[in-house]
Amino acid sequence: MGANSQSRLVQNLFSFIFVFIFLYPFVILLLQVKSLQWADNEELLWAFKNSLMQSVLAATGATVFGFIFSFGLIRWHRLWLDFLFLFPIFTPTIFVLLFFLQTIEPFPRNNWGVSFIHTFIYMGMVAVSFKRSQLSKWTNWAQQAQVMGLSSKRFIWLTISSLRSEFFANWNYVFITALTSFNIPLIMGGSHGTNLEVLIYEKLRIDGDWSQALSITIVQVLVVAVF
Repeated sequence: MGANSQSRLVQNLFSFIFVFIFLYPFVILLLQVKSLQWADNEELLWAFKNSLMQSVLAATGATVFGFIFSFGLIRWHRLWLDFLFLFPIFTPTIFVLLFFLQTIEPFPRNNWGVSFIHTFIYMGMVAVSFKRSQLSKWTNWAQQAQVMGLSSKRFIWLTISSLRSEFFANWNYVFITALTSFNIPLIMGGSHGTNLEVLIYEKLRIDGDWSQALSITIVQVLVVAVF
């Protein structure tokens, strides 16, 4: 009984610490804000549109190209090739940005440029994810195809159809990651790629307006919660 009580106490303690760490930034914002003031509608809609465009383009690009490249990873099944595709995720973002700034001149400082960087960084991860899903599903489908006498086209179509959950999961992950991205839109977006994260930073760092920053944060949290 004593051991169970101690175990429950430890679990409650860790739960409290987790909730505290999660809510701490919001508590700081609330302490700084005396009254909630809504951000300028035109400015907020501009940043929201940019965030949405960057996220949708990045998620779609990373998912489509990742799916295409996954067939190459399946054909040339090498562990080092998987690590090569995952390398951009583990590389500091500033190195990726510097590489493209030095390689492509002039680099587009807008929503398209931000989406391109996000697509490049995450499509390798998506490719590896699709590769592992397809290999496991192909094994099961291949056994059923032999028994049922399915054609190769029918076999491929059934396999792709079975990956719908993987398509959504990868798309959703890249979408949320791009939506909450800060450094890439800040550096590569310029004046034409200000997203919600950058707008929050500008309200805090430049204007010192905690109230409007909180209102923008609420909008961003609601968008993330939907997806």
